[in-house]
Amino acid sequence: MRSLHKILILSFISFTSSFAQEANIYLDLGIKKFVGKESLLKREKYFGVQANDARDTFISSNAIFTTHPEIKASGISFKEVSSLANNALTEMLKNDISVIKIQGLDVTSNTNTSILSENIIKAFSKVPVSKKVILSFDDSNNTNNWVKSTSKTALLYKNLGSKLEESSTAASISSPSLPIDNIENNDFDIFKSTIKTFVDISGKEIDQYTLDISDGVDVATQSIAYRSGANLEATFDLLNTYHFVKHNKTKPFYVASYGLKFDNWLNEAHSNYNDALIIESLNNQVMALLDKPDNISLAVPTIFANAKATPNPYSLVGLNSDNNYATTDLLKFYDFWKDVSGERTYISSDHPDIQVNAFKNGNKWINIFNNLSDKAQTLNLKFSDYDAERIKKYHLRRIYTNASGVAEITEAHTDLHIDQLDIEPFETFMLILDIPDDTEFATSIVEYNNYSKSYLQPITANEPTIFDINNTVVGKGRANIRLSFAREKKLSRYPIVKLNDNVVLTPENWAGYDQANRNQFFGTLVIPVPLSYVKPSNKISVTFPDSGGQVSSVVINTEIFSNDVQNENYVEKNTPVFVSYGGILLNVSKKLQCVSPRILDKNGNVVKKIKGYHAGNTVDISTLKTGEYIFKLKNGAEYPFKK
Repeated sequence: MRSLHKILILSFISFTSSFAQEANIYLDLGIKKFVGKESLLKREKYFGVQANDARDTFISSNAIFTTHPEIKASGISFKEVSSLANNALTEMLKNDISVIKIQGLDVTSNTNTSILSENIIKAFSKVPVSKKVILSFDDSNNTNNWVKSTSKTALLYKNLGSKLEESSTAASISSPSLPIDNIENNDFDIFKSTIKTFVDISGKEIDQYTLDISDGVDVATQSIAYRSGANLEATFDLLNTYHFVKHNKTKPFYVASYGLKFDNWLNEAHSNYNDALIIESLNNQVMALLDKPDNISLAVPTIFANAKATPNPYSLVGLNSDNNYATTDLLKFYDFWKDVSGERTYISSDHPDIQVNAFKNGNKWINIFNNLSDKAQTLNLKFSDYDAERIKKYHLRRIYTNASGVAEITEAHTDLHIDQLDIEPFETFMLILDIPDDTEFATSIVEYNNYSKSYLQPITANEPTIFDINNTVVGKGRANIRLSFAREKKLSRYPIVKLNDNVVLTPENWAGYDQANRNQFFGTLVIPVPLSYVKPSNKISVTFPDSGGQVSSVVINTEIFSNDVQNENYVEKNTPVFVSYGGILLNVSKKLQCVSPRILDKNGNVVKKIKGYHAGNTVDISTLKTGEYIFKLKNGAEYPFKK
């Protein structure tokens, strides 16, 4: 957990002096990466700024924004629907505004949908249909009311969405902000009573769902309650799974706020120490959002343009002692990310706490790394030999919390080849590589998420919970099982998982912190699986040794190459047993603790007994004939392999 006591210097020193863990990072400039149909980074999705209804004049007249044209306002608020119908809306939409927020709509009243939709359609009549704008009703003061009247609210949105769809207006409608804070509490009661009901009734007429995914603060322990990492992934997977259950597809999210928020800060003066914590949170979350370009319609950081009309702790611009405008340290978030653009390239990390993204823009290859952990990590960069030869220069940009407790950006350049880097706790860094102008992609890889029709399955000790996933995209590449569950912290987090009767090894770590300041653990385990185990139709079995909690969702994530790729970075990983050296040796994971295992043929006959075996040993199978075999443990577990 991260203490809020102004990032004490002593705690910072203890983090940096702790024993560094290692992560292997696999990079390939020759592979263009698609997530669904998305490859090109759309910066405007992620790096906007919150604003009030005075925002347009303020930004257009303030020199700070003139010198930072990449910082765009993501939305504008109107006090009521009727105030939309003027030329000001059309003018404002010319400035790349993506969200129109309407205040003053009481969703619990008997609102006349016809009149409401007529006003909206009239307001957008001069806006080109090609310019899609998210229409969001500001329900921040009415959240409890709409939750109490979920059915009525959902019906209002359904009818409004239907009328807007018929009119082919530029406006797309987003849901009220879904109540996802501690969604796992009381056996997912808020999901069942509110979110599920809203999705069921509002149907396909809703264009996207609104979320506030901000990290928070546990007041009792004065520590950050992170959504970043496993908890955030589990939340997205549950929402996507349920929409898939209802409509056989997923729906995008409008993330109205991401970063770190703490209500107590509203009563305090602006603080550079708080800015450092906010920037860490922003970087943690934007890295996860960048992984989901096909699932995000817009994501807006919790940074406000103008201190005069917005909460001081989150302001990008404030008044200094001379009563002049000056930027806060939050500007460093935008400064760090200013050069990131281009087409996505292949990159992966074998450590759940190290988030990675990579893009190619002309002669720049931009790789970003983020450490979710409170431990330093050593990153082993696994370039292909061909890529390593093409790199002309290395430019390293780091953003981290320094020993004084404030955010700092440092930059360095070198011509020397870099294949290993250290990343400090909660740090984010960018490796910008100069490459030849004529560098082209050799192939592409496409990432798919394949969902089950089952969700929120109760856990009973030693009883397998079964999830079927059909129509899975397969081929050559990589695969993971994304297993999400909520359990009391005293219960096991290490189930036995089988994919099509093949046991796969459950990792002992997940992305982010230990969730000690949450009521219970709710998160995703990402389990690498051999792609050869994945079939078009799959059965996944999950068995815990103790009762309690629920498996919220199971997703098979596949990355499929467009054509055959021979590269050591893409060999099957996390296989309990596999054959190497042309069929001479059987490699056995050291996680398989066993005494005197045996090898059986496909008919169940023992063909080899292995005496004096120790965990992790390789087994000589040179005398076995070509064929199919089973490596069987004394406890009855079986692991098939081929020679």
